[in-house]
Amino acid sequence: MKLFNITLGLMFLISLNDLVKADELTQNFGDHLMNAQVIQLTNGAQYFEVSIGHYRFDGNGGVTFSRLHMDVTDAYTNGKLGAKHVNVPIRDLYGTYRPHDLDQDCTMADMGNMRAPISTNLITTGDYDYDNGYLTIDINGVTSVWQYTSSTNRWDLVDKFFANSSISLQNYKGYGYSSRGVGPAQLDFKNHVIPGVIGDTSIGYTGEIWEKHRTADASSWLTQKVNSDDDPDRAFTLRSIDYSNVPAWGSNPEPNAYSYIWYYNLMNVEDLQDAKDNMGPSFDGTKGAMVQNSILTNYYPAYPTMFFYNVGHIFHAAPKSPWGAESQEAFDSRHCWTDSDTRWTQGHIKIHLGAWDGSKISNVVSVEVSLYVGYFPTVGIGYGKGSH
Repeated sequence: MKLFNITLGLMFLISLNDLVKADELTQNFGDHLMNAQVIQLTNGAQYFEVSIGHYRFDGNGGVTFSRLHMDVTDAYTNGKLGAKHVNVPIRDLYGTYRPHDLDQDCTMADMGNMRAPISTNLITTGDYDYDNGYLTIDINGVTSVWQYTSSTNRWDLVDKFFANSSISLQNYKGYGYSSRGVGPAQLDFKNHVIPGVIGDTSIGYTGEIWEKHRTADASSWLTQKVNSDDDPDRAFTLRSIDYSNVPAWGSNPEPNAYSYIWYYNLMNVEDLQDAKDNMGPSFDGTKGAMVQNSILTNYYPAYPTMFFYNVGHIFHAAPKSPWGAESQEAFDSRHCWTDSDTRWTQGHIKIHLGAWDGSKISNVVSVEVSLYVGYFPTVGIGYGKGSH
């Protein structure tokens, strides 16, 4: 009887130790991992899988993976969100952010419509194991290994493999941040997103962007972007102070749409050179361009810290036959994207997802899938580390 009790006690201690080890992840980091992934695969043909969402850990080795999933091929296209860019005041791109004498009108039916990558909401379950900074997740024959780095407070995808031998994995990249739950019932963009300081891009969210842009097919991989100062660590920037949901005309604020628009001040030498670099052959030194930014929050209740982001240039005379006259109006009078401006002014279409610290979005992960006529769709991934 005594030997039986000792054996039973040892079994209980082993079981208890396994439980403590399995729960070490949730105790130290939280029960969610907000993450973004881009994977390049071959399964008969080459294509990309893009996802953004969260792992939920039950504290005992079980995980639920909820995400928006996108298969990206030559046939990919984008969809509309049913929301419009807010008619906010136009500002100069550099300097004091002073208002410009131009105004904006996105009220027409074919103008200012926000877009999003076409995706499928997937929920799958599996197992996880955490050991000394490495998190291994197995779901439906797909294994993902994440490594935590304390200096960056970020999880990076360091290995991925498929049990299905017909799928050939070419490349992968993933970023993640631990989160205390999925976030608030409703995201308050101005209060839950770090405001930052105008003129200081170090405050807010900054980080890397990797993208595949203007390529012929699915064969090439992502390359790292840099900002205007050739700094790869600040290619991703976000701060809520730049955005407004109050239309310039003084009407009621939009509940979930936030926008801003920059104008190249061609009297400024830096603006002038930047305009030449960005616009290339279409540049007219007497006119310039605008950069339109739009954000939509609270679109998916299951992902309260998720928001959609559109950004792109409005060129002075984008040659989009047969819609040249409409495009000219978009710049000269309306100063707003039109639905016909698919190639030149649809811009970059991204999804951001924030990690929640209990009171605000602490860090951000991001993916991009954007239609670009004549090329393989633009695919990208990034992150923004929060700083006050």
